[in-house]
Amino acid sequence: MPRVVVAQTVPVLGNQVVTGHINACTAGPSGGTDAYACTLGYALTTYQAQACYRFVADVANTGAATLNLHSLGAKAIVKVQGGITTALADNDIRAGQLVEVCYDGTNMQCQNCSGNVGTGIPAGSTSQAQYNNAGAFAGSSGQTLDATTVTGWSLRVTPMSGDLTLGATHGPIVACTAGATTRIATLPLAATATQHHWRLVKVDTGAGACTLTPAGSDTLNGLAAAQQATTRGGYVEVERLSATDWHATVARTAIDLSTDVTYGAGIRESLFLPARVLDVNGACTPGAAAVLVTGGPKLPAITCTDADADGVEFHTVLPSGWDGGTVTLKLAAFSLGNNTGEVVQLRFSGQCVREGDSVQAFAITSGAAATSASNVAATLTFGNTAAREQFATTAALTLAGTCAGGAHVYGRGFVNAAATTLTPMSDVKVLGVTLTYTRVAND
Repeated sequence: MPRVVVAQTVPVLGNQVVTGHINACTAGPSGGTDAYACTLGYALTTYQAQACYRFVADVANTGAATLNLHSLGAKAIVKVQGGITTALADNDIRAGQLVEVCYDGTNMQCQNCSGNVGTGIPAGSTSQAQYNNAGAFAGSSGQTLDATTVTGWSLRVTPMSGDLTLGATHGPIVACTAGATTRIATLPLAATATQHHWRLVKVDTGAGACTLTPAGSDTLNGLAAAQQATTRGGYVEVERLSATDWHATVARTAIDLSTDVTYGAGIRESLFLPARVLDVNGACTPGAAAVLVTGGPKLPAITCTDADADGVEFHTVLPSGWDGGTVTLKLAAFSLGNNTGEVVQLRFSGQCVREGDSVQAFAITSGAAATSASNVAATLTFGNTAAREQFATTAALTLAGTCAGGAHVYGRGFVNAAATTLTPMSDVKVLGVTLTYTRVAND
């Protein structure tokens, strides 16, 4: 014979099939929003601690809710999150939901009230400070967060798509946004508050530094003028250890988030274009190999006359890391003879061309034009010894066109007959041109 269950402590042996339901009912029209009530299939005479009940909700809740079974008295339906018992929030129970609660001797603890997950921020408690996206404090009813009750609270932020604005009297971030003069941000904290951590962040690009002024007559120790937030994105962190003891813990001023981060002022790099890759204009001609010194190397060189239409041309592609700014050119040449004090001058111009750009005329058409930022001179003055390599560097050259990393750069240098005094001009052998630019990225 099967064993008969005679007491609650006696286990049920074997598989069982329940053809009806246990401790369940439907909250009908007598329930209504937030006050759920219904009658179980068996007449309940008292609520039993640790007993669980189920009901089908007729409507969604709009806040704190109660359950009344067999008119035994309404009991608060609560939820437990992180070990903290809190009242229900809107839509924790949805219409038609099968809700399961267990009685803890005081409240009905809901086992599946999570209908509003992801739609808001749970209410706060005595150990949590929470804010909504408008910066309003979202604690439980009656709870406040101010300078005198902040000890023991921790900030809890739910991820959201917009910016989080913290309340003016209890947020740990102070933004510095005033005009183009030195700003002062007064920490919104009463003189009695201690053990707090604050950050001052500069969010504009105006001149001057963001400085901190603590509340009341307190002084801020350990924060030199050079440590203030001077660039956008710069910040200062401070903490208050006691009523009169403020300290700066972190100061960052070197990062400016209004522009791309670069390697300081950039790295200067050079590219040498030898005579064999240069084109020629006018009477300039690529010559045979020339001997620099007895037994030395033989290098291709270019020989020119002193006419303004004589010159050299070059083109190259600068790396993607080029800052698109000005360049300088260094002319390399030597003279076969002793030409003490004699001068050879070439004037350079250039342009940037990117994919889809049209190639324009050079800024100068002869070496006789006046020098400017788009027409710079390289002047060689020779000494009294033959076959000595010499260099002449131009001023910064502003290239025409739209310049940016990866651009194709064209250049031209014309002999300036008016400034050139060397004779015979055929003594001069042009060895090449060095192009120097600034790289601000590693590609």
